Amino acid sequence: MTGAARDLGISQPAVTKHLRNLERHVNARLLERTTRGVRPTVHGSRLYEVSRNALASIEAALEGVRHDMGEIEGTLRIHAPSCIGAQHLHGMVMKFQNEHPAVTVDLVLDNRHVDLVYENFGLAVQYGQPEQQELIIRSIGSIRRVLVASPEYLKRVGPIDSLDRLSNVDMVTNTTILSPQHTLTLCKDGAMTGVSVRPSLRTNNAQVMINSLKSGHGAGPAQVILVSEELAGGTPGAYPAGVRGQADGRILDLSIDKIHAPCCASLYRFCSSQLTQCRRNRLSF
Repeated sequence: MTGAARDLGISQPAVTKHLRNLERHVNARLLERTTRGVRPTVHGSRLYEVSRNALASIEAALEGVRHDMGEIEGTLRIHAPSCIGAQHLHGMVMKFQNEHPAVTVDLVLDNRHVDLVYENFGLAVQYGQPEQQELIIRSIGSIRRVLVASPEYLKRVGPIDSLDRLSNVDMVTNTTILSPQHTLTLCKDGAMTGVSVRPSLRTNNAQVMINSLKSGHGAGPAQVILVSEELAGGTPGAYPAGVRGQADGRILDLSIDKIHAPCCASLYRFCSSQLTQCRRNRLSF
């Protein structure tokens, strides 16, 4: 309710009043309120599914008129993982807003998968293949990961030069890389190999993972972009542990409801071209 009020520019009591009037009009309960939040009822979901294309068409028509007048404006909600959001997407959003100052952006950065429709995101960057069906999807690149450890850790435990050694060291990783059976998938010359590891720390925060690795807490798979300076020898902190990690795809998603909205479609094309340029310039992300 609070988010709806913010998006509509009205008070929360006004949203509640409009909802009650609509429920009275259709003679059905549309939302189920619990202590954990608000979810649509069966009738609410059905009404939304039938009417959302019409609402999107009206929104696109209004925005199209503004676009014809030479101005792109509106509010966009964008979701991305913390790492790529802070290091790449944030700068692209600011550059886009410099060209279109009437656009307001809600940039939400955290490490989870989101439902673009239910959470009202127009655009998202995700790992892997999304499960949602009604999305416009474009692959923008791959993540390069390598297994790394600090010089102090390798000095303490010895070299990690085989899969058997890897199974016996403390593993620092994020919550999505390992399988439920604690199997880490590795890639060498196009061949995939699974190895059972012993996780000592799992976190959903990339910076916590990198700091733990650099402080000698264990070995683990890290995105190259996060340890590029250490690997290049610029500052002490991380050395290759001897085995390469698997590369995961990055996907740029656009809610199909938003594809005809000039504001969202323009940013989608803008980010696609910028991220493609990153790949051509051989930047890891």
